[in-house]
Amino acid sequence: MTTARKRGADFEQHACQFLTAQNLTIIATNYTAHHIGEIDIIALQQVAQKDGSYQQTLVFVEVKARKHSQFAKAIETITPKKQKRIINTAWHFLQNHEIYESLACRFDVVAFEIDERQTIGVDWVQGAFWVA
Repeated sequence: MTTARKRGADFEQHACQFLTAQNLTIIATNYTAHHIGEIDIIALQQVAQKDGSYQQTLVFVEVKARKHSQFAKAIETITPKKQKRIINTAWHFLQNHEIYESLACRFDVVAFEIDERQTIGVDWVQGAFWVA
């Protein structure tokens, strides 16, 4: 495994731990649809409704890590082309896992920003992009 790939896997593991601590249930990691794309994490979240009930939301998560000194923030590196690949991969997942097809879906980003002292900040952007 290359250093960059290992680093990415480490941040994906940190993202799983972070999301689990936020009461999400991880159902898949590194979901790949060949010739379409990959989704780093797929999770379930219980979302409270105004009437006191709960709705499950299927959350597709992209994980990004960037050094603070680099040109763009981690979340800014998710281009419309990358978003389209994630959305198409999510459709593939739903077509192959019918148990989840009736759930509300959301696309999130967990971004790690590493500053000059190697301190890592986490930014969880819920609903980072939407299906147009």
